[in-house]
Amino acid sequence: MKGFKDSNNKFHPITIHKGVRKSRDQKEKTMGVRIRKEIASHEFEDFEQHPTVDPAYGLNIANGYENLKHSPNNPQVKKAYKIFVNETLEQARKLQKKGMKFQMEGYKDANAMFKDVKDNKNLLYRPSDNDYKGTEDHPMFQLTNIKNTNGDRMRVNDVFRAIHDINGHYNSKSKFTPEGELNSYIEHKKLYSKDATRALFTETQGQGMWVNFNKKSGKKNRHAQKIGDFNQLDFPKQKAGIFPDKVIFN
Repeated sequence: MKGFKDSNNKFHPITIHKGVRKSRDQKEKTMGVRIRKEIASHEFEDFEQHPTVDPAYGLNIANGYENLKHSPNNPQVKKAYKIFVNETLEQARKLQKKGMKFQMEGYKDANAMFKDVKDNKNLLYRPSDNDYKGTEDHPMFQLTNIKNTNGDRMRVNDVFRAIHDINGHYNSKSKFTPEGELNSYIEHKKLYSKDATRALFTETQGQGMWVNFNKKSGKKNRHAQKIGDFNQLDFPKQKAGIFPDKVIFN
């Protein structure tokens, strides 16, 4: 069973439903069939049952992010984020070569994003210029040479959020739910090296589990996602830090 042990040696499982473990060929075949069965309203069916999130796991990761120190100059953190940024930008360049465009805006739900990517090769993203107050030294805040449809240079965080929606959420057809965030992380980390995955975990699982399971607003956030009211979501403070390897790779 997938999972990890916390500092008290308590095991926290990540429950995998039967049918999730398919061979790569089987999964690709299933994906092709499901895409062809896209319903008229352009809503996408899940390709398979996604891993469910154990609330104890979610809370533990949320607490871990809450206690994570912003340490951009820590040698291990600096190394992980440098490699993560380089690999993220390379993924963005490959997508742009295929005609993908990045545009400032936002989506009402995941289905709208799926349709836009599929039909228009376009991805809307919410600029994060105001998300790093007090942590402007965060490596994700730096400007890149990747440009949006306005010809403006994008920050690393904006580039990553855009390609994560494509290489994570879109490729696995995972919606913006706790289960969807977990599955999109599992899908996207296939494209990253081990060093980069350390930063990827913080930027996806760390922040995502905080949104969905933090003690103060996790319940409210889950309800807001359920009813599609994303404007009511509370987000965590941006931090450059990494979790212990036993949490990330167990």
